[in-house]
Amino acid sequence: MKKRILSLLLALSLIFSLAAVTGVTANAATIDSVAPTTGNGTAENPYQIGTAGELYWFAEQVNGGTSKANAVLTADITVNSDLLGSL
Repeated sequence: MKKRILSLLLALSLIFSLAAVTGVTANAATIDSVAPTTGNGTAENPYQIGTAGELYWFAEQVNGGTSKANAVLTADITVNSDLLGSL
């Protein structure tokens, strides 16, 4: 019985903690997928990924079944930069 009450209290505190976090929005939905302009995806000439749009494009390729695409990051890419600061 004590374990159930403790579990219930922990669950409620987690729910209230998450509900207290307001203003956390995912701005990733506003990023358009854009094919990289440099590279062709081979090991010798990998896609040059330098923007969030190019990273999303590459993710679409891989998630769509492309298994032999090569890429290198040419810049630090931040998506949802305000997400961790809002917690």
